[in-house]
Amino acid sequence: MEHFLDVGGRVARRRAGQRYRPHASARRNRSAEFACAGPFPPLVGRRLFEGAARQHRASLAMARTFDGFDLIMTPATADLPPLIGAVRGDDAAFDYAAWVDRAYGFAPFTEIFNVTGQPAASLPLFLSKDGLPIG
Repeated sequence: MEHFLDVGGRVARRRAGQRYRPHASARRNRSAEFACAGPFPPLVGRRLFEGAARQHRASLAMARTFDGFDLIMTPATADLPPLIGAVRGDDAAFDYAAWVDRAYGFAPFTEIFNVTGQPAASLPLFLSKDGLPIG
């Protein structure tokens, strides 16, 4: 558990940086070459590369923001979970766009941690009056 709690701390970043830095600097100087490589057309390849770079910058910003904290507690969901069978994608009347909007509203607290690759766990600590997990 010690390594899990220290994953975003200075010691862990320093240890990881010693192993990663030579490879990162060599790749950074040639990043444009890799942006368009592979099966994607140049525009898509570049957009994928830029998106990955933006995600990496967000991850570093999160690590700096929470440096010195071992644990951050937030709610995992904004509502109770749906009942089993309540969401059916095979129904002809199923509105996928509305479902996506509802899904993002259901778990608004976790998105930034998911996108930036932060370690996280959902702990259902309580039960609703109907026996559904809360947490």
